Amino acid sequence: TPVHTKWIDVKIDDDLSPLNRLSGSLGLVRQTTDYGDPNCAINCMTTPQHDVRAQITDVWTITTNKINEFRYSFTHEHFLSTSATLGQGYPAKLKLNNPAADVFPEVSIGGITYTTIGQNAFGIGGESVDAESTFVPSEVFTWIKGKHILKFGGEYQWWQVNSGFPLQQEGAFDFGDYYSFTSNPATGTGGTGLADFFLGLPDQWGANPQPETGARSWSEQNFAQDEYKIRPNLTLTFGLRYVIQSGWREVQNRLSSFEPTILNPATGTLGAIWYAGQAGHTALTNTVY
Repeated sequence: TPVHTKWIDVKIDDDLSPLNRLSGSLGLVRQTTDYGDPNCAINCMTTPQHDVRAQITDVWTITTNKINEFRYSFTHEHFLSTSATLGQGYPAKLKLNNPAADVFPEVSIGGITYTTIGQNAFGIGGESVDAESTFVPSEVFTWIKGKHILKFGGEYQWWQVNSGFPLQQEGAFDFGDYYSFTSNPATGTGGTGLADFFLGLPDQWGANPQPETGARSWSEQNFAQDEYKIRPNLTLTFGLRYVIQSGWREVQNRLSSFEPTILNPATGTLGAIWYAGQAGHTALTNTVY
């Protein structure tokens, strides 16, 4: 399982003036993992991933005792999994009816030696995507006044997660793991998954494709702080922070949950399923102040 990784890191500092310094940094990571022999046709999967982290900071000395620091940071992670069988017409070649996707299915054969063939041989499950980003602007104002160092500021955090595991899947065929068609009908023993496989008789099939969904959440935090130098060897620091945390929502309201305190219109009793975008419901939990 070779892993190919490249790192790029850049940092720049610029004194815009004797009282104003601007600095920024950027980090890029590109990584690709190849599962299976690159010459194989079925048990092969590639997972390209790239990560970005960046920030820009401006420190402005307004006066000798007043300093303002503004920062904006950003992180991003993007992961894909791609099967070598995608778009190769394997469902038609295998004469599978009503295929769920144009990829080779997952085939599990039970018995003395458990064998898995297909894209889920690596535990990923099929064509998948995961893209996560954070955006964080923040600001801190520092005021030195006598024996006090006063600080005021806050930050806002915005998270977005777009994911689908798996986006498409031809399904999983299981042979002889739960039930064997080649068992002795009198005793229910003696069958093997490999014999069932040769007969084309799976005991179970299932597919679990998922659409790409976009989860969103945010948090706001503000604070005030005082560092009071009572004596040269004694400092008292105290402050207050106020946090607002939103619940997770989905960009197209593809979200539902059970709530025990709402009225079920079908029964007239408490406890019902709600759907985002209806009756004021938008997130899994209320915003917490």
